Amino acid sequence: MAWGENGALQNNVPGTLGACKAIAAGFYNSAALKEDGTAVVWGSNGYGQRTVPATLGPCKAIAVGNFHVVALRDDGTVVAWGRTNHYGQTFVPSNLGACKSIAAGFDRSVAVQETGTVFNWGSYAAGQAIVPATLGGCKAIAAGDEHSLALQADGTVVAWGAGKFSGGGPPNYSQSVMPATLGACKAIAAGNWNSAAIKENGTVVVWGNNEQGQNIVPANLGACKDVAVGAYYIIALKDNGSIVTWGNNGYNQLSVPANLGECKAVAAGYIHSVVLQEDGTLRAWGAGTTNTGLQYNYGQAMIPANLGPCKAIAAGGFYTMALKEDGTVVAWGDNQYGQCNVPATLGACKAIAAGTEHAVALKEDGTVVAWGDSEFGQCSVLEDLGTCSAITAGGYHTMAIKAPAPCPTDLDGSGEVDGGDIGMILLDFGPCGGCPTDLDGSGEVDGGDLGMVLLEFGACP
Repeated sequence: MAWGENGALQNNVPGTLGACKAIAAGFYNSAALKEDGTAVVWGSNGYGQRTVPATLGPCKAIAVGNFHVVALRDDGTVVAWGRTNHYGQTFVPSNLGACKSIAAGFDRSVAVQETGTVFNWGSYAAGQAIVPATLGGCKAIAAGDEHSLALQADGTVVAWGAGKFSGGGPPNYSQSVMPATLGACKAIAAGNWNSAAIKENGTVVVWGNNEQGQNIVPANLGACKDVAVGAYYIIALKDNGSIVTWGNNGYNQLSVPANLGECKAVAAGYIHSVVLQEDGTLRAWGAGTTNTGLQYNYGQAMIPANLGPCKAIAAGGFYTMALKEDGTVVAWGDNQYGQCNVPATLGACKAIAAGTEHAVALKEDGTVVAWGDSEFGQCSVLEDLGTCSAITAGGYHTMAIKAPAPCPTDLDGSGEVDGGDIGMILLDFGPCGGCPTDLDGSGEVDGGDLGMVLLEFGACP
């Protein structure tokens, strides 16, 4: 028997169903496993969720999501069908293996392997906000729609979230699987379902989704110093300041202006490109050259007339951000979630990042501020975050690199303990209570303080 909401006839149990051993209920569907393991689904069929695969065979468990169904066969393999869209909830991971239980969420699927390992795929189930416990010190981070990248101090790239496997559809295109020959890198970037890195020698490598040839780096590209990943396209900044683009060009996002000057930074939205020229001026092209609100045109490629010189740029889904030379943040384009409403109290900033529909800024004092869409908590800055040195924003998550604790023996703030710090000790040698050079708090600058400097001589710990 079934009762409750019946708008999709999910309560109309088939008269021929017979004896069953398991049942499941979703948003618009109900399902049952007959005694012989046959799966039966009724209710909505808008995405084929009632169409049980002919090759399914006997099953021991079944689960129903919003518009999709997941079944666990007797042999432990998992099958899913129904709605996929861009969430990929029916694309079972190719490396899943034998499982002992399953579950289905609104737009995601979960399976527990016989070993106890949990796999989940689909909407926001990728773990892109769960930083690996083994991650070392990082010097750069990048965020895609549902995956994250980090560039460690030794040049190795680490990735997590969607794309740990290639399930044959979104959002899993191996964008979190490092190419075997990648080696040490100096820069990283992430987009929808792609990852990119610049190796130490300037070579650009792109991996993940390749539907529009975005992984095929031009053979004559040469050495680059910056790269950005849009939706199905790549924009790269060569060492000589010129721009090269490849991939999808449906909205002229690859159409680099002929009169473009030498550039020092690039950014990519979903389908618009932004560059920062050496003179601090911005240029943009692709979608958003008008502000009609139609066909993704929200004015995101229309540079404000009074913008002035800038030192950094960022591009979100359909909006653009700029960091002016005086530290002021400006944003324009799609403002559905207030992502272009820069907080009046923000103050001077040193870095900016643009997610799909949320904006992030790193203030001069190292604190992080975020605004715009916060459905998944992407604008809820952690209370204990403290000061940070870098930020990035993905589809629906935000990342930051915490600033290292200050090194007390780096007295002159040079970033390393060196002769300058010894000189400051010697200048203050003698009674000097409360002096910053009185490192051991003895009330005078003496051999003890000099010893502390010599002990940490070199790179500041």
